[in-house]
Amino acid sequence: MKRLLIIKDKKELDYPVDGFIVGVEDLSTNLGVYYSLDEVIDIIKYCNKNNKEIFISLNKNMHNKDIDYLKAVLLELNNYDITGVMYYDISIVNLKEKLNLKYDLVWSQEHLTTNYFTCNYWYSKNVKYAYLSSEITIKEVNEIKKNTHQLLMYNVFGYLPMFASRRHLVKNYLTTFNLKGNDDYYIRLNDKKYKIIDNNNGTIAYSNYILNIIDDLDSLDVDYVVYNSFMIPDILDVLNGNNKYEKVLGFAYDETIYKVKK
Repeated sequence: MKRLLIIKDKKELDYPVDGFIVGVEDLSTNLGVYYSLDEVIDIIKYCNKNNKEIFISLNKNMHNKDIDYLKAVLLELNNYDITGVMYYDISIVNLKEKLNLKYDLVWSQEHLTTNYFTCNYWYSKNVKYAYLSSEITIKEVNEIKKNTHQLLMYNVFGYLPMFASRRHLVKNYLTTFNLKGNDDYYIRLNDKKYKIIDNNNGTIAYSNYILNIIDDLDSLDVDYVVYNSFMIPDILDVLNGNNKYEKVLGFAYDETIYKVKK
């Protein structure tokens, strides 16, 4: 049976879900909201008390200045009962072994988690889970599932992060042209609006649509489905079965094909 995870971006914890994905300030990206380590520990305690799984997403591309804090966080998390840590930077795989950490890891490299060859490589390095890319089809997801021992996660609802940059694209633009900001930014292309956020980690742009393949879960062979609650004010209604959003399949049935121009 598929388990339901939600990327947490509100204070509420009493959701009808099997577990949470939580980001940590200065060590996470593309999650919308990030929590202090003390807040994360409170969430962990709640999950332990209420029999819910908890994945801590440390999915930022780490820099030298981040390493000491990263080690401290990894060691502190080792004092609690968490399901796993999600990583982008492979330094975390090395640190897990070096620091003798007890919890499992989740390969979570955004657009790169697309094939079972790499899933199997990371499984050989004791990485138990993989959070698959939203840019691959359900057919491809099912093929990966048949060919790997990793436990798989796949996003089925919410806005999708399109790109992330370490550069402060919005802040630099405002500074260059001496403009005042309002913290509510969008990229406009024809009649479409794409939410863009410039924070301490750089700039992130999101899709102009809400991915919604909830009605197609029976055809999806994964261990976890993920709902992203970021910018969804009535996510609780969706979780309770009142899915009033348009069915938008994203890449679920459309293969991505790269062609070289002649």
